[in-house]
Amino acid sequence: MVYTGKPSSGCKLCRIRKVKCDEAKPFCMRCTRSKRHCPGYGPVTRDQSKTSSERLKRLSQTAAYTTHSTGPSVSPKEGSFGDGFNNLLLLATSSQTTSLGAQRRNSSTFRIGDQEGDLVECFKNVPGGLMNPLDEQASCLFLSQFCNVAMTSTARGYYSFLPRYFGRGNISECLSLAFKATSMASLAMRQSKGMRGPALLRAQEHHVNALKAVGKAIADQKEVEKDQTLGAVLMLAFYEALMSKDSMKEYMNHIKGAAKLIRMRGQKCLETEEGREMFALTRNQWIMIQNVFKETEMSEFIWLLQNETSQRVNRETVDMNLYFTRLQQSVDSLIAKAHHPGPEAIDEMVELLGKCRKLENEFRQLKDNLNPQAKVEVAEWVSDRTDEELDTEPTFEGPVYKFYNLPVAVIYIIAWCFHLNLISTLMRCNSWLASAGREDWGELDDYETLVQLATECVRNIVSGVPYFCSWNAYGVVVSQFPCGLIKPDDPLKGEAGLIVMWPIAIAMKSDYATPRQRRYLRGRLRYIADVSGISQARYFINEV
Repeated sequence: MVYTGKPSSGCKLCRIRKVKCDEAKPFCMRCTRSKRHCPGYGPVTRDQSKTSSERLKRLSQTAAYTTHSTGPSVSPKEGSFGDGFNNLLLLATSSQTTSLGAQRRNSSTFRIGDQEGDLVECFKNVPGGLMNPLDEQASCLFLSQFCNVAMTSTARGYYSFLPRYFGRGNISECLSLAFKATSMASLAMRQSKGMRGPALLRAQEHHVNALKAVGKAIADQKEVEKDQTLGAVLMLAFYEALMSKDSMKEYMNHIKGAAKLIRMRGQKCLETEEGREMFALTRNQWIMIQNVFKETEMSEFIWLLQNETSQRVNRETVDMNLYFTRLQQSVDSLIAKAHHPGPEAIDEMVELLGKCRKLENEFRQLKDNLNPQAKVEVAEWVSDRTDEELDTEPTFEGPVYKFYNLPVAVIYIIAWCFHLNLISTLMRCNSWLASAGREDWGELDDYETLVQLATECVRNIVSGVPYFCSWNAYGVVVSQFPCGLIKPDDPLKGEAGLIVMWPIAIAMKSDYATPRQRRYLRGRLRYIADVSGISQARYFINEV
């Protein structure tokens, strides 16, 4: 772009390359499309007088001559350039020439922008503070929002295998690319639509490369046995959770792929700490998919429930949840197959109904015999909310729960979800038996009690949601995020949003939720999507 006395408002890189800039903010799209890093925009105020133009030409010729024939560089006078960035480039180039000495004295004149290689070489000397590395921003954001490393044996971690691999420095190509794609997606989805262009393009580029690398690793007999390959597949599922707001298909496909890798590896997956964490992540996500969507095509992975939980705290609750999921799978499978049930199918359903009743009684007893430290406290009581307030207010009318810490809150809200689904399964079993001609089994003596319990479960979930939507890890000492400083007024962490998103969907889909409760829960999903950048929350708003 030839200087004609009019100040250029283009980006710094386009001005150096002397090409027309489209002046898109915050990053020039010409630079983005050509996969160059746009350094941004500098000041455009310049002395536009004729003398200034002539002085600029003389100074450029002098700088080129100095680079060609002299050793030490002479810095231009202050005010000769309107753009300090150009000054820095000239000084960096001159100092590089000085260090080369006599080898460069007989070389041809070096001018910035003649060749792309010269431009890249010149940028190596630019201090990092003048750059804006998106990959570093994205990595720090992801580690500060979604990776929670447990500091004690009883604490709860979340995607903590990632910092461990990074600390060792032996991360595989497929996991590295999958992490770059997911972290860049988390950065893009937290920005406004007008600002996310460069990060979104970079995320899609990393995603394509990650898919190729994962496919190559799965085809390799040695790589497919490694934990990092499984971790890469889980990160691709995470990418879809961040990016996909209209479909769950790709997310489910990646979870299925992770489950198939676990089955192929067998017990090898449980030999390392990272492998056990990945197994738990895969199983938990599969269970949530089953509880929200009841996909019959996911029933082939029921073997995920056969392994004992490795969790040392609250093991009784977790084992009960796994046992119920197996019962629910059996009920769903029987209902799907037996359209015209025979005596054998009816007897099997009667047996399953008895097991569900027994488990429901155990849930009630467990609620009455909780550890005092783990009991729920009422932080406040909201008297009333208008319909319009339900869309934006952080709390619903009634009690607002407070928990000892996040792991305790997770145990409670998951238990409420499973108890709610267990009661729904009991109702389905009785309806099925009644339609099959077994009215004696199709009647529930405690029907009203079960309805009250289901309504109470929904109310408990609604009262517990504000804790998750305000949890920012401030004051937590048993676990920590690898990056970032935490302030008391920070919004929720992305980890809390990911955890509570599925229980909210379960409560919304329940027959026992009121329209006002559903409206409030949709508002909380919208808040999670806006603040944490999790697009999957928008899918639940529209489809559940």
